[in-house]
Amino acid sequence: MADDLNQRKASGFSRFLLVCAAAALCHSGAAVAETFRLGEANSATGFAIGNEGLRGAFSDVFSFQIGAAGPLEFESFASTGFSNRSAIPDLHAELFSNGALLLNGLAQTLFSPEGFPSREVTFSPHVLEVGSYELLFSGTATSFDPGLPITSGYSGTITLAQVSAIPEPATIVLIGLGVVAMIAVRRRRR
Repeated sequence: MADDLNQRKASGFSRFLLVCAAAALCHSGAAVAETFRLGEANSATGFAIGNEGLRGAFSDVFSFQIGAAGPLEFESFASTGFSNRSAIPDLHAELFSNGALLLNGLAQTLFSPEGFPSREVTFSPHVLEVGSYELLFSGTATSFDPGLPITSGYSGTITLAQVSAIPEPATIVLIGLGVVAMIAVRRRRR
């Protein structure tokens, strides 16, 4: 049974590589670019992101601002989902502020037990100050059957959370002295 599962994964991976090669050879023309304006975050919030109906090269920009509530902690995740019909084998993402690259997303390809691919991109938590930001997702949407008009897509979230306050060293020392004093008082009462 394990050999059968490994053969299916190997077959799925081979098919995935063929799709990637076909996309690279068949794609010509300019990438489709879309901009999605998400608005201004003035408190902890979340945004749904994604795009469906993609064919060929694309470049999507999700722009947002962090207002007076900043700084906020940014985190993001997007996935194509597992599919036996289409894929975005090179989906990747980058976070920019005023045209300067801040972060690269961690992109990885996963396979279902049947060997169908899914591409995921994640951003670990990162504190963002007040300002304007652009989250860029790009890649090449491909069909496993280039003769059929099958489209691809991805979906995910952007999460902006309140930054956890980190106590100053003097505060930690005072808390520690308070705990020691409480323990000393308890021992005297015994």
